[in-house]
Amino acid sequence: MEILDLLRADPSVYVRKSVGNNLKDLSKYMPEKILKLTKKWVKNANIEVNNELASKSKKERGEKHFYLIWTIKHGLRWLKARNPEYFSQIQEILGKNYILYFDEKKNRTAKPK
Repeated sequence: MEILDLLRADPSVYVRKSVGNNLKDLSKYMPEKILKLTKKWVKNANIEVNNELASKSKKERGEKHFYLIWTIKHGLRWLKARNPEYFSQIQEILGKNYILYFDEKKNRTAKPK
């Protein structure tokens, strides 16, 4: 967990994918611990959670916050897809629109107009 903590907002997409994949794999066996960890990351980064958080661009969020949120979205995708009982906790971390509209395959929010 300490290694994931150090690499969570790395600028390299390969490193962030690896961290996200590790979070995803761990969330299958210890979802509460992973949710607690990612919530701590958001809190420690002083990121204001709102409905639009998961859909904001790098320019809107800032580079470090963008990388961190990207990693968390990548890591929580399995919980989001298969465990609706965790929706409220995921919403506290990534905002309501992530739960409602985020399309994993397109890696963007598909919010209706």
